[in-house]
Parts: sequence; C-alpha cells; structure tokens
Amino acid sequence: FDLIKNIPKGSSIIVGHAYGSPISHNGFISKNLESFIKQNKEQIETIFFTGDVFHSPTDKNWNDLYYILGENIKLIVAPGNHDVGSRKSREIFNKSIKHSLNFPFSINIKNRNILVEDSVSNKWVISSDLKKKLNENSGNLPTILLRHNVPSNEFINIANSKYGLEKKLPSFKELSDQIKNETIIISGDGGAFNYLPRFFCQKKNNLTFILNGLGDLNGDMILVLVDND
Repeated sequence: FDLIKNIPKGSSIIVGHAYGSPISHNGFISKNLESFIKQNKEQIETIFFTGDVFHSPTDKNWNDLYYILGENIKLIVAPGNHDVGSRKSREIFNKSIKHSLNFPFSINIKNRNILVEDSVSNKWVISSDLKKKLNENSGNLPTILLRHNVPSNEFINIANSKYGLEKKLPSFKELSDQIKNETIIISGDGGAFNYLPRFFCQKKNNLTFILNGLGDLNGDMILVLVDND
C-alpha cells in the first residue's frame, strides 16, 4: 500500500467508523472527515462507508451528509450496528439510502468487482451464498468485499466492539481455504480507540483482510481506490 497525501481525480474512498471518537464525537461524521470531503469534492467520485456513519442516526444527519456530498459524489454504505442495529435506525437507514438494500449487491468501480454486505444482519458471518459469489469472480483484479464486522475469530480483539456477534466465526485459515479466488475483505469496525490499530492488514493464500476506521486520533487514515493504471 502506498501512503498518499493528495487525492487523485476520479478516486473512490473507503471510510470505516466515520463518526470518529465514541467518547467525543459531535453527533455527525468526524470533523476531520467532513473537512477532507469538502476539500476533495472535485477529486472524489464515490464514497464507501463501511459502517457506523453516525453514532445516533437521524433524518437530519443523512440529509446534511447528502448536502455536503453534493450531486457528483456517489454514496455507498455497508451498514454497521450504529446504522441498522435498532429498529429505528434501520428504518431511518432504509429510507435515507439511495442505493440497493438487497444485500449483498455488486457494483463495478474502475473495472473492479465490489460486493457490499450487511454483516450486522448476518451476525458477522460470511454466508455460504456470499462465498459462492466471491468464488465466481473471473476478473483480473481481486474482488473487494466491503463489510462492517471482522470475518474471522483472530481479529475479534482488534474490532471496536463485539456487538451483534452471536455465532462462532471461522479462523482466517478456514476462510482462506473456502474463498479460492483472490479477494480483499475490508471491514470498518476498527480504529475507534487509541489501543486499537489505525490500520491492520493480513494476507493468507488468495485472501487479504484489512481493518481500519476513524477515532479522531493521530494516524487516522482512509483507503483510496484509484485507477489501476
């Protein structure tokens, strides 16, 4: 991975835990993230949020976010527990989101196949049907799976919380044995506290796992998806 400070035009960004600090959040997205989006509106084509967009979602939050994004930035959300963890928050999410709610769904960005999952509904577990979809990829580039929760048991202790985890997760080795095609799983339930890594990556066989998220802390970072050229 390259660390960059300037965002190339036409980029897509991937942001976990967008509201930032659980302790000192402002009720909206992180101030640093808001400033970043405003400064780079001409460069960003798509924003992917990998869950926990707001600490306590409201209609106003979503309307204000769309106002900041404007007409030219597309918003895609893989929901987290703060987004859909209660009946009220899911109702707000469902009427606010402008893309498909038929998770998991697939989109193509920069010739990359991206799958967007609701891991809250799945109790963190990657379903057999989703694994089948991942193994059907025939492209030259890896499939990117965007979700909120970590997918295997080794990573539970570096996640922000254990909310909604009801089933035993497979090991990373088991998961890498089951997903044969080259795949990158990106989870956004990380980085909220200073004792958690700002960015974590592990690879086994054809499977790469990335965890990150914002905590309004030094070293916070987002992921940038640029042209493969």
